[in-house]
Amino acid sequence: MHNSVEERTCKLCSSEAETHDHLFFQCRYSAQVWQTITGRACNHWPSLPWISLLEWTSTRFHRSKNMEDMIGPLLLASSVYHLWQERNSRIFQNNVKSVHTLSEEVHQQMRDLLSNADTRHGITEAIGNIWNISTIATGRRS
Repeated sequence: MHNSVEERTCKLCSSEAETHDHLFFQCRYSAQVWQTITGRACNHWPSLPWISLLEWTSTRFHRSKNMEDMIGPLLLASSVYHLWQERNSRIFQNNVKSVHTLSEEVHQQMRDLLSNADTRHGITEAIGNIWNISTIATGRRS
């Protein structure tokens, strides 16, 4: 089956061919989301092609029990998930979210994940401040 140029064009920016590298990192929409999220999280990543970034993430955060190191892969997964959902929403439901709205959804999902994290991995005060998670003396998060 032959795909038209329109079918292969990125649904987030409508200007480039849709590839993994473009869709998740190079597209101006996803780049703004990624920049917003990583900046807010104080978590900066190397600028690498998709497959290289996955390999770097896997190597960098391999088997770490440190909560700060666990945030990186969670942040990548959450961002990719939300960008993919936005792409599909635009295709199948003709719904469009702003960069700000999508970034807030990623931030909220990360906040929820960290709020419910196993306390043995240690939510530091710095992590709590970044993600707006208050630590209570009992070890529970709010």
